[in-house]
Amino acid sequence: MKAKGCLFLTIALGVMAGVAGTSEVWAGEPAYPIKQVEYIQTAAPGGGQDAVSRAAAEYVTKKWGVPVTVINKPGGGTVLGTHYALKEAKPDGYTVFGETHIHTSLMVAGMLNPPVKLEDRIFIARFVVDPVCFAVNADAPWKTFKELSDWTKTHSKELIWGTTGAFGTSAFGIGEWLVAIGVNPLDTRMVTSSGWGETAPRLLGGHVMLACQSVAEFYQLTKAGKIRTLAIVADKRSPHLPDVPTAAEAGVPGLKGVNWWAGLSVRPGTPQHVVDKWAKVSEEMCKDPVFLQKIETLRATVAYLGPADFKDYVYKEAEYFIKLAPKLGVRK
Repeated sequence: MKAKGCLFLTIALGVMAGVAGTSEVWAGEPAYPIKQVEYIQTAAPGGGQDAVSRAAAEYVTKKWGVPVTVINKPGGGTVLGTHYALKEAKPDGYTVFGETHIHTSLMVAGMLNPPVKLEDRIFIARFVVDPVCFAVNADAPWKTFKELSDWTKTHSKELIWGTTGAFGTSAFGIGEWLVAIGVNPLDTRMVTSSGWGETAPRLLGGHVMLACQSVAEFYQLTKAGKIRTLAIVADKRSPHLPDVPTAAEAGVPGLKGVNWWAGLSVRPGTPQHVVDKWAKVSEEMCKDPVFLQKIETLRATVAYLGPADFKDYVYKEAEYFIKLAPKLGVRK
C-alpha cells in the first residue's frame, strides 16, 4: 500500500507540473500558472515601456512554458491600465502590471488624490533604469549645460521647453533643474505634448528650446547630430552616450533627476506563493544574457531591485517628488 501511495503521489505531482509547463510545484501550494497570464502595461505598442514588457513576457513564457501576453491599455494619462490591473482585475496572479515611475511616484506627486495610490500594489521587481538628459537643438547657442543654466537665470521668461504632460518625466526633470539654479519654474513656458514623438519635431523646428527625456529617446538624434545633448542626470556617464557629461561634470551639481524605470507589481491580495514566484523569475531574468542584450539594444540599463528594495526605492522617490511638486505648480 505504501508503494502504491508513493507512486500515486509521484504521478499526481508529475501531472501538476505538466499542466503548469516547466513551473515548479511545491507541496501544499496550488500549481501556478496553469493558464495564460496577462501582462498589462499602459503605453501604446512600439515604445520603450512596451519593449521592456514584451522582453520580460517572452522570457517568462519560455521559462514557465505558459503564455505571458502583453496587453496594451493606454489612455487616461496611464490611469486606465493602472486602475484595471491594480483595482479591477482579480488578485489571482493571472494579471500582472508593468510598472514605471509614471504610475507610482509621479502620479502620487502630481495629484492630491490619485486614483491608484502606492499602497494599492505589491511591488515585485524593478528591471530597468534609463536616466534623463537635457538637450537643445544642434543650432542652439548653448554649448554646455552651464551656459544654458546661466542664460536661464537672467532670461527665465524667454525659456520655452517641451514636456510629456504637466507632471510627467520631463516636467519634473526640468522643474528640478530650474529650482536648483534658483529660477521659478512658473516664470518659464511649458509646452505639453503626448510624448517624445511630438516633442522631438518641436525641438528640431525651434518651437521649443529645451527637452528633457531619457538616454534611449535622445540617442538617435544625438548620434545624428540633430540635437545637442548637454548633460545626463546620473552618477556616471551613460555607456550609450559616453561623450555627454553628467550634470555635475557640466557645472550643475545637486540634481537627483527623474529616472525612467520599468518593473512589475500585482494587486494586493495576490497569493504569496505567486508573488514569490514572480520575484524569483524576475531576478533570474535580469541575469539572463538574452534579456540583457535586448535591454542593451534599447539603450537602457538592467538595474534589478527585489521586492523590499523596490518598494523602498519608489517610496523615497515619491517623497522627493511630492516636496518638489508645489514649486512646479502641480499636485492638484
